[in-house]
Amino acid sequence: MWNDLRFALRTLRRSPGFTVLAVLSLALGIGANTAIFSLLYQVVLRAVPVQDPGSLYSLESDDNNIGSMRRDNGLSSIFSYPMYQALRDHNQVFSGLVARVSYAATLTAGSEAVRTYPEVVTGNFFEVLGVRPALGRLLVPSDDAPGRSPVIVLSYSYWAGHLGADPQVLNSRMFMNGQPVLVAGVAPRGFRGLLTGRDPEFFAPMSMMGLILPGMDVNNQADYYALNIVGRLKPNVSPARANAMLLPLFRSVLRDELAQMKGIKEDTRKKILAKPMTVQPVAHGLNELSRQWQTPLVVLEVMVGLVLLIATANVASLLVARASARQREIAIRLAVGATRWQILGN
Repeated sequence: MWNDLRFALRTLRRSPGFTVLAVLSLALGIGANTAIFSLLYQVVLRAVPVQDPGSLYSLESDDNNIGSMRRDNGLSSIFSYPMYQALRDHNQVFSGLVARVSYAATLTAGSEAVRTYPEVVTGNFFEVLGVRPALGRLLVPSDDAPGRSPVIVLSYSYWAGHLGADPQVLNSRMFMNGQPVLVAGVAPRGFRGLLTGRDPEFFAPMSMMGLILPGMDVNNQADYYALNIVGRLKPNVSPARANAMLLPLFRSVLRDELAQMKGIKEDTRKKILAKPMTVQPVAHGLNELSRQWQTPLVVLEVMVGLVLLIATANVASLLVARASARQREIAIRLAVGATRWQILGN
């Protein structure tokens, strides 16, 4: 085997032009395919690491164009916290409904202060998703109750990268925006929440919104739209049935919200109440860009696949031409006892 390898290397050195051309052709095809497939996997194919991601669906609706709105990473389907509470408590199609949003906050651990973008989630977030902690515990519904002591859950990447995966961080005190918070646990490796392309440093309950946005009572404002809502459909409930059963409840809650707002014209009110709401699969996470770029990325992957096919065909043609030029050499090697496998290997 070593003799065959040395002979192959000597042969390649004797034909540097052929060697360079073959290597560059294959490198171009393989490199392009690797890069595009990696992007396709992250944006379209990678499922969120939770229990049964196929049963997760997000609530989708057009913007209200009223009140205050905050879009997170381009996501346009946003709801108020009072609407989330009403849909969570009165729907009959989801076994659990969660909400999330992301805001900037400064997290201080020891002497290190880091500007972070944590996931602010409802207390049932990890329970509904079926996620288990890497250390300690995760957030529970009681953490989201008003008046509770503020607790956070660190992401695995922050815990390992900034704190050296120190288990002593459990139940230690950190400071978020200058206010003390208790570390309840660490999320599992690879779990980054539901928003794809984001790696939050920690997760905080909705009850801590007052610490993140001082002076704003977002959780009680029916005219502040910022939340993405995701639920787990009950067994044997189809998306079409969920749409049909959820729409009347959605419009009823929307009607109550509009009644609290002043100065809305009647035609605007009717237009808002007539807007649709649907449930959409989010097994691969919340990502507005994935819906826009899924088809172009698939087409691009097919195109670079053809580039790889052309590259391999070119290398095969070069090998055939090279084999034709080596007919005398091959005949001599066969005459002195070389096997067919040895000939093919060189």
